[in-house]
Formats: sequence, structure tokens, C-alpha cells
Amino acid sequence: MKKSMFRNFGALFVVIFLLACASPDEKANKIFIDVSQLVDEGLKQERNNYSSAFNLYRDAFSKLETITEKYPSSQLAVQITQDSLLIGNMKISEFKNQKLKQVEYLSNIMSDLSLIAEYFARKSKY
Repeated sequence: MKKSMFRNFGALFVVIFLLACASPDEKANKIFIDVSQLVDEGLKQERNNYSSAFNLYRDAFSKLETITEKYPSSQLAVQITQDSLLIGNMKISEFKNQKLKQVEYLSNIMSDLSLIAEYFARKSKY
């Protein structure tokens, strides 16, 4: 019983040690997978909800900043800094300066339209 407990504890220690020793590239890659998933979900959300899409894109860019701040020696950080990395078919700077601004603008318009609709709905009740 004690042997198997020590063996399990030893195996757990090895796994934790290996995870802690992951290279900056591995850690940055894991974060970039999250970035890709957020952008993919944002693209889907754009069909129905610009506000949700904008929030997802903003979260994705926050994670990109995490890569450059926490793992500046990683290949991804270098590519992000040099603007040679693509999100979909756009460079990061293009995505940020065009797509993100466009979705933010549309999100604000939809929010304003919603407020206007609420105003007229309340007004028509009186």
C-alpha cells in the first residue's frame, strides 16, 4: 500500500515538474491556441451579436499582449512584435486597426439602436 502511494506521488511529482519546465515557446503556444479559439468564436458571433464578438476579440488581443509580456523570447512573441503573424487572412495590426474597430463601431451602433427601441417602446405605452 505504501509503495503504491509513493509511486503515485512520485509520478505526480514528475508530471508537475515537467509542466513547470515547459519552454516559453510551449507556454506561448498554449495561449495562442486560446487566441485562435477566441477569434474563431468572435467570427461566429459577428453574425448575431457584434458586442459579444468585440468582447471576444478584445480578450484575444489581451492574450496576445500576455504572450509578448510574459514570453518575449518565444517565437510567437517575436512574430507578434514583427507583425508577421496572421489571424485568419489578416496581419495582427490589420485585424486590430480594421476588423476590431469595425466590430466595435457596429457594436456601438447596435447598442444605440437598442436604447432607441427601448425608448420608443416605453413611450408608446403611455
